[in-house]
Amino acid sequence: MIVGTKTNTGEIHSNEAIESEKTTPILRNLISIVSDVFSKFLTFLQDTYFQFFSVQKGEKLIGISNHGQNCWAIATLHILNQLPDFKLKASQKISELDHGNQDKDKLQALKDLKELLEQYENQDRIYSQDIRLALRVFAPSISSWRISPEDPFSALVPLLIFLGMEYNITSTYEAIGEENRTKKGPILKDQIYIDCSIKENSSISDQLKASLQPEINYRFKNGENSTRAKQVKKLTSAPTNLLVKANRCEWIAKDPIKITTSINVDEELTLGEGELQNGPEAVFKLDSCVLHHGQRINGGHYTTLVRTEDGEWEWANDHQVHRWNGDGWVNVRSNKKILDQRTPQQLMHKSCYLLNYKNITPQKL
Repeated sequence: MIVGTKTNTGEIHSNEAIESEKTTPILRNLISIVSDVFSKFLTFLQDTYFQFFSVQKGEKLIGISNHGQNCWAIATLHILNQLPDFKLKASQKISELDHGNQDKDKLQALKDLKELLEQYENQDRIYSQDIRLALRVFAPSISSWRISPEDPFSALVPLLIFLGMEYNITSTYEAIGEENRTKKGPILKDQIYIDCSIKENSSISDQLKASLQPEINYRFKNGENSTRAKQVKKLTSAPTNLLVKANRCEWIAKDPIKITTSINVDEELTLGEGELQNGPEAVFKLDSCVLHHGQRINGGHYTTLVRTEDGEWEWANDHQVHRWNGDGWVNVRSNKKILDQRTPQQLMHKSCYLLNYKNITPQKL
């Protein structure tokens, strides 16, 4: 069973209504802040009732209550739980740091995260603020009281790099119209995810390949003459998990604006010779997806879709967890259908933010 993240459809609808109104920016922001505070207060009362009154003594918890704006932290915990190498790398790092006097804060944070994941598996009570505090050790710039458009990645990137789970991307300049004329470009080190643009009538697969193989106006100099060239980027090897960020943030002046365009989400991705420098063709299957709801990129909520061991989708919304039965979403505790009956694919196409693809390439004996 999976840990839930926060979804508040009332706030989302109110934000959408606010965005559509013809109000001044100051008034619109004021209304939005009041709406957010009121929504958080109602959610706090609801979650407190759920945690302390509706759950019977000894009964296992399904999901996790989100007290405060910790939905990004809970979404990050989902991703960590879906990375098979994380627990192994964390255990190795803990063993290494236990014998030294360096990085004591990070050592404790790793221990806390590992314990939280164990509580996750046992469906024990987890406090969302504990997740935030552990992640903020790796990203101190994260605010303690508001959501930033980069929060899920600000913590995830330095954490995985600290554990040695990054990979590199090589780049080569190839002359256009001249065979076998190449020049090595810079190596992009410490890569954790691939950043993909959001374009209408496009797919994650299309944008993934476009981000790896962009053509640019580079020129080989040969005396007074020059030759046009293109830059080709390739992963050094196929990672165990491929994280893809759907870039929904666009900066206009100094304000982050959310890109709400839908994009087709591939259930499987194939990386071949065009994307990999070494190794055979690799096949990846979508394993989890963080969704962002709301019209404002520096607000709204994060929820998570996770593929279970039997191949079905579960959708974590705060302490509520729902399972897709092919005909709609059913609450795993009450076994009742919920009002929102968008399919997993519809949710991902409109709201995908961070996609986690698992390497399922058959291993050669």
